[in-house]
Amino acid sequence: MVDDDPKRALSFGEIAERYDRIRPSYPRALVDDVVAAADLDSGDRIIEVGAGTGKATVLFAARGYSITAVEPDPDMAAIAQRHLDAGAVEFVIDRFETWNGPPRPVPLVYAAQAWHWVDQDVGLRRAAAMLRPNGVLALFWNSTKHSVLAAVADAYRRHAPDLDMRRIADPQRHQERLARLAGANGYSHPADRVYEWSRTLTTDELIDLIGTYSDHRLLAEERRNALFAEIRTAIEADGGRVVLPSFTRLYLVHRTP
Repeated sequence: MVDDDPKRALSFGEIAERYDRIRPSYPRALVDDVVAAADLDSGDRIIEVGAGTGKATVLFAARGYSITAVEPDPDMAAIAQRHLDAGAVEFVIDRFETWNGPPRPVPLVYAAQAWHWVDQDVGLRRAAAMLRPNGVLALFWNSTKHSVLAAVADAYRRHAPDLDMRRIADPQRHQERLARLAGANGYSHPADRVYEWSRTLTTDELIDLIGTYSDHRLLAEERRNALFAEIRTAIEADGGRVVLPSFTRLYLVHRTP
Protein backbone atom coordinates (compact mmCIF):
# COMPACT_ATOMS: atom_id res chain seq x y z
CA MET A 1 0.00 0.00 0.00
CA VAL A 2 1.33 3.42 -0.95
CA ASP A 3 0.03 6.78 0.17
CA ASP A 4 0.99 9.16 -2.60
CA ASP A 5 -1.57 11.88 -1.83
CA PRO A 6 0.53 15.08 -1.94
CA LYS A 7 -1.98 16.91 0.25
CA ARG A 8 -1.38 14.38 3.04
CA ALA A 9 2.34 14.11 2.39
CA LEU A 10 2.90 17.84 2.82
CA SER A 11 0.40 18.37 5.65
CA PHE A 12 3.12 17.98 8.30
CA GLY A 13 4.91 21.27 7.65
CA GLU A 14 1.95 23.19 9.06
CA ILE A 15 2.51 21.49 12.43
CA ALA A 16 6.24 20.87 12.22
CA GLU A 17 6.99 22.07 15.76
CA ARG A 18 4.32 19.83 17.30
CA TYR A 19 5.46 16.89 15.17
CA ASP A 20 9.01 17.36 16.39
CA ARG A 21 7.94 17.68 20.03
CA ILE A 22 5.63 14.66 20.27
CA ARG A 23 6.68 12.07 17.69
CA PRO A 24 8.98 9.36 19.13
CA SER A 25 12.50 8.60 18.00
CA TYR A 26 13.80 5.13 17.06
CA PRO A 27 15.57 2.36 19.00
CA ARG A 28 19.36 2.58 19.17
CA ALA A 29 19.48 -1.18 18.56
CA LEU A 30 17.84 -0.61 15.19
CA VAL A 31 20.56 1.86 14.22
CA ASP A 32 23.19 -0.68 15.35
CA ASP A 33 21.62 -3.33 13.10
CA VAL A 34 21.38 -1.04 10.08
CA VAL A 35 25.00 0.06 10.51
CA ALA A 36 26.13 -3.57 10.74
CA ALA A 37 24.06 -4.69 7.73
CA ALA A 38 25.45 -1.89 5.57
CA ASP A 39 28.99 -2.44 6.89
CA LEU A 40 29.43 1.30 7.38
CA ASP A 41 32.73 3.00 8.09
CA SER A 42 33.04 6.32 9.92
CA GLY A 43 32.59 9.18 7.47
CA ASP A 44 30.66 7.16 4.88
CA ARG A 45 28.14 9.14 2.85
CA ILE A 46 24.59 7.83 3.34
CA ILE A 47 21.18 9.01 2.10
CA GLU A 48 18.03 9.61 4.12
CA VAL A 49 14.67 9.70 2.33
CA GLY A 50 12.12 11.97 3.99
CA ALA A 51 14.13 13.33 6.92
CA GLY A 52 11.18 15.16 8.50
CA THR A 53 12.32 16.96 11.64
CA GLY A 54 15.41 14.79 11.93
CA LYS A 55 14.32 12.09 14.41
CA ALA A 56 16.43 9.45 12.66
CA THR A 57 18.91 11.90 11.14
CA VAL A 58 20.42 12.80 14.50
CA LEU A 59 20.89 9.13 15.42
CA PHE A 60 22.97 8.39 12.31
CA ALA A 61 24.79 11.74 12.39
CA ALA A 62 25.88 10.98 15.97
CA ARG A 63 27.70 7.90 14.61
CA GLY A 64 29.90 10.09 12.41
CA TYR A 65 28.34 9.43 8.99
CA SER A 66 27.96 12.11 6.32
CA ILE A 67 24.26 12.33 5.50
CA THR A 68 22.42 13.72 2.52
CA ALA A 69 18.86 14.18 3.80
CA VAL A 70 16.19 14.54 1.12
CA GLU A 71 13.07 16.25 2.49
CA PRO A 72 10.36 17.94 0.41
CA ASP A 73 9.02 20.18 3.20
CA PRO A 74 11.29 23.15 4.05
CA ASP A 75 9.55 23.73 7.41
CA MET A 76 10.35 20.19 8.54
CA ALA A 77 13.93 20.43 7.25
CA ALA A 78 14.49 23.72 9.09
CA ILE A 79 13.66 22.07 12.41
CA ALA A 80 15.91 19.10 11.63
CA GLN A 81 18.80 21.48 10.96
CA ARG A 82 18.36 23.01 14.42
CA HIS A 83 19.05 19.61 16.01
CA LEU A 84 22.33 19.10 14.16
CA ASP A 85 25.75 20.69 14.21
CA ALA A 86 26.17 23.20 11.41
CA GLY A 87 27.24 21.41 8.25
CA ALA A 88 26.85 17.92 9.70
CA VAL A 89 24.09 17.05 7.25
CA GLU A 90 23.42 18.21 3.71
CA PHE A 91 19.70 18.91 3.28
CA VAL A 92 18.10 18.71 -0.14
CA ILE A 93 14.60 20.20 -0.45
CA ASP A 94 13.14 17.85 -3.03
CA ARG A 95 11.20 14.62 -3.47
CA PHE A 96 13.34 11.50 -3.65
CA GLU A 97 11.75 10.61 -6.98
CA THR A 98 12.93 13.84 -8.64
CA TRP A 99 16.24 14.47 -6.86
CA ASN A 100 19.33 14.13 -9.08
CA GLY A 101 21.00 11.71 -6.68
CA PRO A 102 24.51 11.45 -5.21
CA PRO A 103 27.67 11.84 -7.32
CA ARG A 104 28.76 8.27 -6.50
CA PRO A 105 27.17 5.09 -5.11
CA VAL A 106 26.56 4.92 -1.36
CA PRO A 107 26.44 2.03 1.14
CA LEU A 108 23.06 2.94 2.67
CA VAL A 109 19.75 4.51 1.73
CA TYR A 110 17.24 4.63 4.60
CA ALA A 111 13.79 6.03 5.32
CA ALA A 112 12.23 6.50 8.76
CA GLN A 113 8.44 6.78 8.79
CA ALA A 114 8.52 8.16 5.24
CA TRP A 115 8.80 5.50 2.53
CA HIS A 116 5.01 5.17 2.11
CA TRP A 117 5.03 8.72 0.69
CA VAL A 118 7.41 7.62 -2.10
CA ASP A 119 6.23 6.20 -5.43
CA GLN A 120 7.24 2.61 -4.70
CA ASP A 121 8.33 1.49 -8.17
CA VAL A 122 10.27 4.68 -8.84
CA GLY A 123 11.71 4.76 -5.34
CA LEU A 124 13.00 1.19 -5.43
CA ARG A 125 14.61 1.70 -8.84
CA ARG A 126 16.22 4.96 -7.79
CA ALA A 127 17.52 3.55 -4.50
CA ALA A 128 19.04 0.56 -6.33
CA ALA A 129 20.77 2.94 -8.76
CA MET A 130 22.26 4.93 -5.86
CA LEU A 131 23.51 1.95 -3.85
CA ARG A 132 26.88 0.34 -4.31
CA PRO A 133 26.93 -3.47 -4.77
CA ASN A 134 25.74 -5.10 -1.51
CA GLY A 135 24.63 -1.71 -0.21
CA VAL A 136 21.51 -1.62 1.95
CA LEU A 137 18.06 -0.12 1.66
CA ALA A 138 16.60 0.16 5.20
CA LEU A 139 12.97 1.14 5.75
CA PHE A 140 11.43 1.46 9.20
CA TRP A 141 8.27 2.64 10.93
CA ASN A 142 7.06 3.10 14.50
CA SER A 143 3.68 1.55 15.36
CA THR A 144 1.36 1.19 18.31
CA LYS A 145 -0.01 -2.27 19.02
CA HIS A 146 -3.63 -1.45 19.81
CA SER A 147 -6.01 1.24 20.96
CA VAL A 148 -5.23 2.12 24.54
CA LEU A 149 -8.76 1.89 25.95
CA ALA A 150 -12.06 0.39 24.83
CA ALA A 151 -13.59 3.85 25.25
CA VAL A 152 -11.05 5.27 22.80
CA ALA A 153 -11.94 2.58 20.26
CA ASP A 154 -15.61 3.49 20.77
CA ALA A 155 -14.80 7.14 20.03
CA TYR A 156 -13.25 6.15 16.71
CA ARG A 157 -16.25 3.98 15.81
CA ARG A 158 -18.60 6.89 16.43
CA HIS A 159 -16.66 9.76 14.87
CA ALA A 160 -14.08 8.30 12.48
CA PRO A 161 -14.81 4.61 11.76
CA ASP A 162 -12.37 4.61 8.85
CA LEU A 163 -9.47 5.61 11.12
CA ASP A 164 -7.66 4.12 14.08
CA MET A 165 -4.86 5.34 16.33
CA ARG A 166 -2.83 2.22 15.46
CA ARG A 167 -0.13 3.30 13.04
CA ILE A 168 1.29 1.06 10.30
CA ALA A 169 0.56 -2.05 12.38
CA ASP A 170 -1.77 -3.71 9.85
CA PRO A 171 -0.58 -7.30 9.16
CA GLN A 172 -1.81 -7.04 5.58
CA ARG A 173 0.25 -3.91 5.02
CA HIS A 174 3.29 -5.69 6.47
CA GLN A 175 2.84 -8.59 4.04
CA GLU A 176 2.37 -6.17 1.14
CA ARG A 177 5.62 -4.43 1.99
CA LEU A 178 7.52 -7.71 2.19
CA ALA A 179 6.03 -8.88 -1.11
CA ARG A 180 6.92 -5.65 -2.89
CA LEU A 181 10.50 -5.76 -1.65
CA ALA A 182 10.79 -9.46 -2.53
CA GLY A 183 9.59 -8.74 -6.06
CA ALA A 184 11.85 -5.74 -6.68
CA ASN A 185 14.63 -6.18 -9.23
CA GLY A 186 18.20 -5.76 -8.05
CA TYR A 187 17.69 -6.63 -4.39
CA SER A 188 18.23 -9.59 -2.10
CA HIS A 189 15.33 -11.31 -0.33
CA PRO A 190 14.07 -8.90 2.38
CA ALA A 191 14.66 -9.39 6.09
CA ASP A 192 12.46 -7.79 8.74
CA ARG A 193 13.02 -7.21 12.43
CA VAL A 194 10.85 -5.90 15.26
CA TYR A 195 11.95 -3.79 18.24
CA GLU A 196 9.43 -3.51 21.09
CA TRP A 197 9.15 -0.53 23.41
CA SER A 198 6.52 1.59 25.14
CA ARG A 199 5.90 5.17 26.20
CA THR A 200 3.59 6.86 28.70
CA LEU A 201 1.67 9.94 27.60
CA THR A 202 -0.57 12.45 29.35
CA THR A 203 -3.96 13.23 27.83
CA ASP A 204 -2.60 16.38 26.17
CA GLU A 205 0.39 14.49 24.79
CA LEU A 206 -1.82 11.78 23.32
CA ILE A 207 -4.07 14.36 21.64
CA ASP A 208 -0.97 16.13 20.33
CA LEU A 209 0.37 12.85 18.96
CA ILE A 210 -2.73 11.75 17.07
CA GLY A 211 -3.15 15.34 15.92
CA THR A 212 0.04 14.93 13.88
CA TYR A 213 -1.33 11.96 11.89
CA SER A 214 -2.09 13.14 8.37
CA ASP A 215 -5.33 11.17 8.06
CA HIS A 216 -6.58 12.74 11.32
CA ARG A 217 -5.55 16.22 10.20
CA LEU A 218 -7.58 15.87 7.02
CA LEU A 219 -10.78 15.03 8.88
CA ALA A 220 -13.46 17.69 8.76
CA GLU A 221 -12.83 20.00 11.71
CA GLU A 222 -16.15 19.21 13.40
CA ARG A 223 -15.50 15.44 13.26
CA ARG A 224 -11.92 15.84 14.44
CA ASN A 225 -12.93 18.03 17.38
CA ALA A 226 -15.67 15.59 18.42
CA LEU A 227 -13.26 12.65 18.19
CA PHE A 228 -10.56 14.40 20.21
CA ALA A 229 -13.06 15.57 22.86
CA GLU A 230 -14.35 12.05 23.42
CA ILE A 231 -10.81 10.62 23.55
CA ARG A 232 -9.86 13.30 26.09
CA THR A 233 -12.87 12.42 28.27
CA ALA A 234 -12.01 8.70 28.14
CA ILE A 235 -8.36 9.20 29.10
CA GLU A 236 -9.12 11.66 31.89
CA ALA A 237 -11.67 9.23 33.33
CA ASP A 238 -8.93 6.58 33.41
CA GLY A 239 -6.41 8.71 35.31
CA GLY A 240 -5.12 11.12 32.68
CA ARG A 241 -2.24 8.95 31.46
CA VAL A 242 -1.93 6.11 28.97
CA VAL A 243 0.78 3.57 28.21
CA LEU A 244 1.25 2.95 24.51
CA PRO A 245 2.71 -0.52 23.84
CA SER A 246 4.68 0.11 20.67
CA PHE A 247 7.18 -1.39 18.28
CA THR A 248 9.41 -0.41 15.37
CA ARG A 249 9.55 -2.66 12.31
CA LEU A 250 12.64 -2.61 10.13
CA TYR A 251 12.89 -3.94 6.57
CA LEU A 252 16.33 -4.58 5.08
CA VAL A 253 17.36 -5.48 1.54
CA HIS A 254 20.82 -5.58 -0.04
CA ARG A 255 21.61 -4.35 -3.52
CA THR A 256 22.68 -7.41 -5.48
CA PRO A 257 26.02 -7.15 -7.33
